[in-house]
Amino acid sequence: MSTKREADIEAAHTAACHARQQTYADPETGYSVMTEWYLRERETCCGNACRHCPYGHARVTSADRRTRRITAPVFLAARKNSTGALDKLRKHHTVTDEKPSPSLVIVFWSGGKDSLLALAHTLANTDSRFPVCLLTTVDSTSAIVPIQNISVSDVVRQGACLNLPLCLVPVSSLSPADSGADATYFEHIAQAVALITERLHVSRDSHVRLVFGDLFLDDIRQWRLAAFAGKYECDFPLFNIPYSELLPRLWALMDRFDLLVFFSAIESNVLQEWLGRKNAFTSGKAMYSRHIVDDPQFPENVDKMGERGEFHTRVEFQNKK
Repeated sequence: MSTKREADIEAAHTAACHARQQTYADPETGYSVMTEWYLRERETCCGNACRHCPYGHARVTSADRRTRRITAPVFLAARKNSTGALDKLRKHHTVTDEKPSPSLVIVFWSGGKDSLLALAHTLANTDSRFPVCLLTTVDSTSAIVPIQNISVSDVVRQGACLNLPLCLVPVSSLSPADSGADATYFEHIAQAVALITERLHVSRDSHVRLVFGDLFLDDIRQWRLAAFAGKYECDFPLFNIPYSELLPRLWALMDRFDLLVFFSAIESNVLQEWLGRKNAFTSGKAMYSRHIVDDPQFPENVDKMGERGEFHTRVEFQNKK
């Protein structure tokens, strides 16, 4: 049950948002407080633990002050007149493509190596006239990317390093494929696409392409295709490409752009124990690298890119803030 002070704050804040006001006066102190409406219009988290922050306090460094949660899709804009970590991949001319050119490309970004590979391919093969936006689903309670075990704060930092617009989409702690979660998941994705098109000034009737980093699990691919049929084009640029091609592509990206990739979650006990025997952990983190993957003793029953869920990864950009 809310207190009288909380009820008064809620009433003042709601009225200010409806009036599209930047601030309202705190009923008790008289101090000016920024409204959620205004913070959404700013399209960035300032890191100051604002009372009505819609971004889940993503840039707040102190965990004790990070009390807000993301309750609806939010859009964080790229910085104007700034460069991103992978900008050199983007072709500044029209790319010849057999597919119809989309007016908007949305890359489903989990923060790991597969989404990095999918993004790199997308940047190199998308007409530079059309915007590319990242979309990340986050657990609305824990503020963690489901399954990947990557925090919202890390994803926001990645988006800033890439200097690409980012849409954060709250989802249930259930997997989207779990029974009963599908409807809410797809409703939130549709809301996110509508928000992105609005913020990037793209017509809602435009051709939208969704990009996924799936490698070879066809049931997941078919689930996505069925879910988005007739709404958006689905692109799977990594699907069924042999690891003998994908892994060298990953190592080349890491070398060229000074990237690191770490294990963010390890579900395989066999892999966990093997990495432990190799003393691969430093301060609780183990690096996913050419040295690890090419080791002759790498566990045979563990997929080298973790596509069956044996592990997940997080990309770290060393030279960008």
